[in-house]
Amino acid sequence: MILEALDRKLGFTEQLGSELQDLRHPNRVIHSIEELFRLRIYSIALGAPDCNDAAHLRSDPALLLACGRSTTDGSNLGSQPTLSRFEHRVTGRELVRLQHRIEAFAVKRLSKKRKLRKRITIVLDPSVDPTQGQ
Repeated sequence: MILEALDRKLGFTEQLGSELQDLRHPNRVIHSIEELFRLRIYSIALGAPDCNDAAHLRSDPALLLACGRSTTDGSNLGSQPTLSRFEHRVTGRELVRLQHRIEAFAVKRLSKKRKLRKRITIVLDPSVDPTQGQ
């Protein structure tokens, strides 16, 4: 819930999610793009980076609330196949726009915290490489 509160305050997933187009038929949509995006971001942040983790996370009460779902109506978050389709439908152009939004977000946040440096290096590499240091 702390992660969700911080996200809402900063508007991180809202800003990034606005870069993704929803081309699905509106009558067939159960999970919004914003909800699926939040589910993936929150799952990764909580240490569950694999879409297969959705099998047990999709009914987690705290995650349901964090993604804007009710815990009492019996609805669940997106399943593993739904999340896989969501991840694979993102276009290259959308990925570039997401990258630019992340860069702008990071620079804005860092410039508020301290005097803006001449150069800020942002490494967006999820792989573990001990040669890069701590």
